[in-house]
Amino acid sequence: MIVRPDRLHSVIMGWLVLTTLVMPPVVLTRSLIQADYRWSHAGFSGTGMEGDLWYVIAVALFAATMLWFGWRGARMPFHAMAVLWTGALSAMFAVGLIEHGQAMRLRADTLGIDIWLGWFLPAHVLFAALTAGWVVRDLRRKRPPVESEWQRRNTIGLTIAVVLWITAAVLFRIGDLHGASDVAAVFCMFAFWIILNVWGLREPHAGKKEADGG
Repeated sequence: MIVRPDRLHSVIMGWLVLTTLVMPPVVLTRSLIQADYRWSHAGFSGTGMEGDLWYVIAVALFAATMLWFGWRGARMPFHAMAVLWTGALSAMFAVGLIEHGQAMRLRADTLGIDIWLGWFLPAHVLFAALTAGWVVRDLRRKRPPVESEWQRRNTIGLTIAVVLWITAAVLFRIGDLHGASDVAAVFCMFAFWIILNVWGLREPHAGKKEADGG
């Protein structure tokens, strides 16, 4: 019997994609293209390629590695990275709310968003607990290694994602900061990240159980 990651794993992967939707892909892309783009995250900040760009690159490498292993068989080091990511986000949200209260907000000038982040703390805590629980259960199951298959659908998804990223990069470059083209570019980046993950990187049978001869 070949046991693949279960439905809870797919739910957790969806949460990981959601919590990496803006940081790092949008922040890194805009920082590299728009010299006047300003960002801040977890005490780090920068303008364009100045400031703490190394932090954005480090987060991008971490997120890319975590999601790759998560979609391609969910083997180590995915378990450790997922627990670290969800746990760190929960801790940062809790500490930030204690220290800053109502001042801890999600601000996205391009999309006109200004939301108190306290609303999201319960969800972060919930998914941190779900992730930890899944990791314990999955390690106890001792799933045998499953060879990841790269199929045509992955190539198509990756190609579409690259086209969307290039489109976003051009729109970021030609438009005014926080203008209409920036709004379109941000939505292109959202589509890029979602398609890259659920169509480009995801193993064809991720989230299902298969049995040979059963």
